[in-house]
Parts: sequence; structure tokens; C-alpha cells
Amino acid sequence: MWPLLLGCQEPFGTDRHDLVGFRLAAVQAPAVAAGTPFVPRAAVIVDGRAWATEPAVLTWGFVADEDAALEPFEVAATGAAPTLVAPETTRTLVVSATHGGVERRAFLTLAAPPGGVRAPTGFDVGPLPLPKAPTGEQLVRDARLALVPGEGRAVERRGWLRLVAGVPEGVLVRFMATAGTFLELEAAVTDWTATDDLHLDEDEVDDPGTPIPRGTVTVLALAVADVGETAFTATEVFVGPAPDGVWLGSRFVPATGLPAFTEPGLGVRTVLREDAEAPSGLRLEGGTRVDPATVTDWGTPDLSCDPAVDGPLDPDWFLTQRCSPAGADGLEVVVVPSPTPPGAR
Repeated sequence: MWPLLLGCQEPFGTDRHDLVGFRLAAVQAPAVAAGTPFVPRAAVIVDGRAWATEPAVLTWGFVADEDAALEPFEVAATGAAPTLVAPETTRTLVVSATHGGVERRAFLTLAAPPGGVRAPTGFDVGPLPLPKAPTGEQLVRDARLALVPGEGRAVERRGWLRLVAGVPEGVLVRFMATAGTFLELEAAVTDWTATDDLHLDEDEVDDPGTPIPRGTVTVLALAVADVGETAFTATEVFVGPAPDGVWLGSRFVPATGLPAFTEPGLGVRTVLREDAEAPSGLRLEGGTRVDPATVTDWGTPDLSCDPAVDGPLDPDWFLTQRCSPAGADGLEVVVVPSPTPPGAR
């Protein structure tokens, strides 16, 4: 049987925290009554990135139970944002992601309403006062609980950040990232270091790991209920100085030459540039301020998306494989920057 965790398949030999290679990282579905339509979504990692030049093909269906989730299933819909109708009995939702001839699969059993899980509303992030080469005693849970994080989302190589996901008390969150190592602390709190493959064996550092390169790291938080209901949110943290850019919701998009924003709610008409090092495969270049209430052409319908999109640019379109940055270079779009999230200053 393929290795599965919380319904999400991992590449063989990969820690569940590591968003590497081709991975179906998370699936989101609400608590839903039989006969009710809903739109699921999946977070897919391709070549260790939260976007793909050629998006993965997503296929959805329902089976009787989790034992049948790895068997052939009847296709109910395809694509990144399908509208499904919750069945009365066969309520185990299966999604198959295929890319480059490789398949990944995930499943979850739909919960009945009322639901209690929602996507994390945001993240509190701050650096931890830990040395670059901490001892095992400094990293045990009780010692880390006593630490008070500072301000900011940027650390140097081998630095440490604390991340707190904004979920209701008692909701379990699983954290994943495109680089680095997690040491989980509480149900919705984790510590992350800009080091790959650090291993803590009880109170000893078994392997100090390898410092990761400077750059931007995407973190994914998956909130899970006891049965069925799930929701995820992504964000970015930085190794080395944080680059110039804007926040669109909880996601960061690098940018140069954007006008200054003097009041919340303003948008900017800007130019997309393909950038393989950017969290969504795109950066922004230049632009002019606009009032979103007056915008009639967002530019985003010209993106390579299936199904087509409209409205202000959303980086999660690329994480869920709905859109590709391919061919977007030079396209004018409107973005509506969000307030700077906690820890981003």
C-alpha cells in the first residue's frame, strides 16, 4: 500500500513535512450534507515548488470507504476547482493528481455538518533566540516552550522561526514547507529552522542537518478535524533579507517598482514577469494605483487557467494547479495588496 498520511500521499522515503518533488500535499473539503454541492481543492507541489509550468491533472471521485481509495474509481469530475455533489453513502472523496506519468493520490471521508474546521486565517511568525548550532537540551519541547519569539519572518541560514496558525482552539494543524525542518510544539504551533534534515533524538541532536540557501520558503498549514473536514492555507518566510514585494492575503509576491500605498484597499495595475525563484512562479514589475471599484478588466482572464479566473490576482490559483505562470510574462493584471501580516515587518 502506498504511504498515506491524513489522506495525502507522499513520495517514497519523504518526511511528511517536506514539500519536495511531486507531491499531493493537502486536500480541502467542508463538512457537507448529502445532495449538497461543494468545491474541493488540492495543494499540489511539482518539482518542489508551489506552482507548475505544466499543471498536474486532477481527477476526483467517490468510493465506499478508505479501503477502496487506492483502487480504480468512477470519475465524478476533473480539474482544479470542480463542483461536486456529496453522495449519501459513498462519502470517501478521492483525488488523483498526475504529472509526468506519475500519479499521487489522496482521500478523505466527508464529514457531516455542522463543521468546525476552517482554513487558518493567518500566521503569527517570529524568530526564536536559538543559536545556529543548538544542543539537544535547547531543542526539547519544554525548553522551546519557554522561548519568546521576536518580530519578523526573515532569518539567516540555520536560524529559527516560530509559526502559530490562526485556527480555533483544539484544531490540529500539520505544517509542511518547501525547505527547512519543523519541530512541532503544540496543536497549531511549530518551530521551523532554515536547515534541512536536522534530526533530534530525544534530547540529542542526532544530525545537525544542512543550512538551506537564501531565498523564499513556502509554508503550508493543513487544519484537520477528527473525521473528514480539512482546510489549508499557505504563506511565505524568508532566509536572508526579505525581498521587496507585496502580500496578497497570506501569500507573498516579489515586486519591484510598485507605487507606495497610502491607504488600505487600493489596487495596482502591474506587469507580470515569469520568475522561477518566486513562490508562485511570477513577480510584479512597476504599475499604477487603481481603485478596485472602478476596475472592469482585471487582466487575469488572460492567464493560462482551467477553469478560467477573473478578479484580482490570487497566488493560490497556482498552488492548486488551476493556473500556470507559463506565458504570463508581460501580462498586465490588477492586484489588491493586503495589510502586512504579523511577523512580516
